This record gives sequence, structure tokens and C-alpha cells, in this order.
Amino acid sequence: MPEASDWPDKESEKAPTVKLRNWLTFLRIHTSNITQVGAMLGALLGGVRDVPLLVLYAVWGFCYHAWGFSDNNIEDYEYDKTDPAKQHFALIKGAIPLSKAKLVNYLFFLPMLGIGLFLGYSNPASIAFLFVTITAGMLYNRACKKSLLATIYITLAFVSGPLFTYFSVTKDWNFPIITLAIYLGFVMFFQIAFEGYLKDLQSDPVNLLRKMGAHVKDGKLHLGKQKAFWIIVKFANLLVGIVYFWIIGIHDQTAFILYLLLGIGMAVVYDLLVKENFDNKKVTSNAARMEILTFFAMIIMFQNVLGWITVVILLVYPILWFICLNKVTWGTFLRPRV
Repeated sequence: MPEASDWPDKESEKAPTVKLRNWLTFLRIHTSNITQVGAMLGALLGGVRDVPLLVLYAVWGFCYHAWGFSDNNIEDYEYDKTDPAKQHFALIKGAIPLSKAKLVNYLFFLPMLGIGLFLGYSNPASIAFLFVTITAGMLYNRACKKSLLATIYITLAFVSGPLFTYFSVTKDWNFPIITLAIYLGFVMFFQIAFEGYLKDLQSDPVNLLRKMGAHVKDGKLHLGKQKAFWIIVKFANLLVGIVYFWIIGIHDQTAFILYLLLGIGMAVVYDLLVKENFDNKKVTSNAARMEILTFFAMIIMFQNVLGWITVVILLVYPILWFICLNKVTWGTFLRPRV
């Protein structure tokens, strides 16, 4: 099976499959599964069980993801042009004109906003979180190469998404949605502040890890004392779920055991992420594995609310989505190039 890195540098942009592949990479469609499920999860925790309505929440998540990541690619254009690791990006290699990229970005923004207003119009709290998730996403895209505050913006954006969908169907907080918000806060902070900055350690003009002393010398990664700090952050992420299980009285021991096994998997992947020999491609692959394990643990955590059938669907759907879209987009099953 060819890896993404085996693609020819100059593909025929006239071929329909190449055009589709370029748009898929530009919109980061292969990872929209997580955003879709996050949108549905907020609604599910709020009590929604109507399948067509849940599909509409997934469509909103898809549009939000496509808008947000296309906006990110457009805003990062000038920086990515000078980054050797991003010369395969469709926008950078000229496969997609900047003017068309901006047009498609607008075309995803409009249905995202329209569907969002339709879903949340009955509750001011839902509309408020809708505008928070949109505004925070825009702030992140404009600050991620300029300010360390960007980590806060993206964390706020992805925590507010499920809160928007949750409050679109209910007006009262419940324990599961509070747990989800805290869990997602840790997830996004680790994913962006550690994994994201680790992938771009040698290229980002502003980089939290580098500011904390991390560097690559002679192909070797040096994290220093901050390595322990990131272990604590990930453990705190897992601890949220453990505390949740403890408070609800470990409703299902099978779910609790699976959660702990996924936690062990995260520890193994973390060790792979911080291997001394620095390889950007391996960091990218291992970061994707960490995100998958963390996502699985989040779904398993709410088995007592969702039930096993819904849990299995929420686990299988994003796996199939990721594998199929990865194959179409990158020519691999589990190894994207972003």
C-alpha cells in the first residue's frame, strides 16, 4: 500500500480524482468525524434520540469543521508557504486558487450559521454558545501563528460546540455535560498545546513548547522538564473520566475497564510521541492515534447515559469515516499527512 509520502510531487490537476483529493485535504474532511460526533454527543446528552434530528446535528458539525479548517488554511497561507513540511498542502502547491478557497469557505459558513440558528433559536444559551464557538474558532485561526493565546481560543471553540447543541434541546445543566466540557477542555489543550506545537516545533513562528525550552538538535528531541508537565495534563484528562465513573458508582464495570485500557493505550502513545529521535511524520501519525484513543474513551465514559448500542454506533461511524476518507484523501488507512 503506498504511503502519502509516495505521491508524486506534481500530479495532474485536471484529473477529477485529484481535484476531489485536493478539496478533501483543504477542508480536512478526514477528521470531521470527531466534530460531527461532538455535535451529536451534546444533543444526545441533552436527551435527543430522534435519528433525523441527530443527522442534522452531524451536518452542522460537518459544515463547522469544513468552514473552520478551510479558514485556518487560508489564514495560515503566508506561513505555510515557507514551511517545508507543508508544501504538499493543496493551497500551497497551487492546486486550489486562493480566490476559490475563500469562496468555498463562505459556502460552508452560511449553512453552518443557518443550521445553527435553526437548531438553537429557542434558547438564548444555545445561541450564545453558537456564537462563542464561531468567534473562538475565528480568533484561533487568526492568532495560531502569532499568539500563545490561540490555545485558549481553540479550546473554547471545541468546548462550546457540544454546549451549543446541548442547550438547543434543554435549558438545565446536567452532570454528564459538565463532565464532557471539562474533559474536552483537557483534550483540546493537550492536542493543540502539546501535539500541535510538537508537530510544528521547527516551523511555527510562535510555539509554546519551544518557549518552554523544547528543541530539536541533530535529529534528537529535547523536551527537558516539561515532559513531566504534559504527562500530568494527560493524566488529569483521564482523571476526569475516572472521577465521573466514581461519582455515578461505576454504572457499568465493562465500560470502566475499557476506559482504563484506553488510558493505558494513551500512555503508550505518549511515550511514542516523545521518543528521542524526532520524525515529523511519526509524530503526526502518533498524534492521530492519541486523538482516536482519547475520543474512544470519551464515548465509553457516557455509556450509562447513551447505552451500548449508541456507544457502538458512535465508535464505529467515525472509524469507518476516518478509514474511508483517509484512503481517498491520502492513499493510506490511518496515516494522514496533516
